[in-house]
Amino acid sequence: MASDTLDVLEREVFHQVPKPCLTANYRLSGGDESLRPEFQQLVDQWKVEEDIQIHLWETYGSNAMNLLAEAPKRIHPDLPYLESEIDYLKTHEMASSWDDVLMRRWGIGLRNQEISESIKGIKKEAFAS
Repeated sequence: MASDTLDVLEREVFHQVPKPCLTANYRLSGGDESLRPEFQQLVDQWKVEEDIQIHLWETYGSNAMNLLAEAPKRIHPDLPYLESEIDYLKTHEMASSWDDVLMRRWGIGLRNQEISESIKGIKKEAFAS
């Protein structure tokens, strides 16, 4: 999609012949499908429940293994999100506040304000100034 956009820009705006895409074969962060068996070994080792497995792989891809360095702990019993995600989001994805995580990244605050507030209460130190 990015390549198509740049091709249009080069042709229509800059009136140039589009250049070949230099990054067409670059792997996106978390896109290493060859690590799926290792991920599966980790989730088997920690006995990770299926909803968490699905959430981790769909959200983080092969980077999900970084979230399984220790036994995973749910942040709320009804949700697939893990405590380890908070530090990961802060460190690797520049999450800066609870609103950033709960509203924009996880969408919990948009779906259930009560659960959102309870998570903030449990882990209030995560984004303490």
